[in-house]
Amino acid sequence: MAEAHQAVGLRSSLTPDGAEVELSAPVLQEIYLSGLRSWKRHLLRLWDDFLTGVFPASPLSWLFLFSAIQLAWFLQLDPSLGLMEKIKELLPDWGGQHHGLRGFLAAALFASCLWGALIFTLHVALRLLLAYHGWLLEPHGAMSSPTKTWLALVRIFSGRHPMLFSYQRSLPRQPVPSVQDTVRKYLESVRPLLSDEDFDWTAVLAQEFLKLQASLLQWYLRLKSWWASNY
Repeated sequence: MAEAHQAVGLRSSLTPDGAEVELSAPVLQEIYLSGLRSWKRHLLRLWDDFLTGVFPASPLSWLFLFSAIQLAWFLQLDPSLGLMEKIKELLPDWGGQHHGLRGFLAAALFASCLWGALIFTLHVALRLLLAYHGWLLEPHGAMSSPTKTWLALVRIFSGRHPMLFSYQRSLPRQPVPSVQDTVRKYLESVRPLLSDEDFDWTAVLAQEFLKLQASLLQWYLRLKSWWASNY
């Protein structure tokens, strides 16, 4: 329904003189509102969204990483190669009695950054792995070596006990279809419903639309595909 409402907002119409599309600020406003609604839904599911967002990691993995860093720091080892000292210098100076607190916060910030980098790496690896489609073309009961390797890597990076949207951020981004394909499929869908004369007139309007308005509307669609989860 949201996509239908945005399509109405474009105010496109077919006239005997050709296709007319009104492009104005409401179009960009609808794109903005669609992204805003998407993020509001995420905020309403804040904790579940956090768990699915960090999957296949977990909050316990952050605690384990932070504890390991604190233990190394206690043994006078610096796993950050000097980064925690630089973070401590950027923190406010609360006096000598809070020197231990600054070290604790520096370790927590470093552990969070390192944890986030590891999660991002896992998501990128899963997205690259899930983009592989070679297994679809293989005969039933047979599995090639690349597919076996791919399956083993997916099992390694996918984790255990996923939630409903755990792999949402790891799915490959679907490309925006070309406007030529969209128009072609539209003409194919209306062909059984129109007479020869009406279909020829519609085809002429479609070609005029491709020449005049299609490129700008396609740009709007690409913009929304980067802002909203459902374009």
